[in-house]
Amino acid sequence: MYKLVFIIFVVFCAFAASLFTSFVGYHDKAVRFEANIEKLHKSSQSMLSNGTLAILDKAKIQQNYAKDFKEVLEKSIGARSQSESGLVMKWVKEMNPTLDSQVYLDLSSYIEGMRRDFHLSQNRLMDACASYEIARKSAISGLFMRMNGFPTIDLNKRCTVLSDSITNEAFDTGIQKPLL
Repeated sequence: MYKLVFIIFVVFCAFAASLFTSFVGYHDKAVRFEANIEKLHKSSQSMLSNGTLAILDKAKIQQNYAKDFKEVLEKSIGARSQSESGLVMKWVKEMNPTLDSQVYLDLSSYIEGMRRDFHLSQNRLMDACASYEIARKSAISGLFMRMNGFPTIDLNKRCTVLSDSITNEAFDTGIQKPLL
């Protein structure tokens, strides 16, 4: 009789230890997902900010126009259409009409490289967000993550892609307009 009680006790303890280990493991997994998403989000912000400052410096644009320029750059970096991708150069030309033509070529090259790097940065962020979503929606890991109170960050805000207004409108309406 004591053997049976002891065996039941040992099985119960093993089950409880296994459950506790899973609980802690999925908690730690969710923490790593969220930390990675935050890191990638901040990396994208930093990339955009550094690119903005570099372009302002190369184009010799005064600091008081920096906010306006950043808005133009955000539209242009996310642009998939020809009409918005040239906004930066147009803006620079308006703000500094005496700029040497070689600087325009350097700026165009720099902006293209920045656009490519930013696209890769956004892809890494979307991959991290998708992996976290899969883990949160899976039966066992999702259950343990919800029990641990995850997600703790605003995923709608952190997992949003920076895009241009024409593309956003096309996705919202389901209608793509001609570019030219």
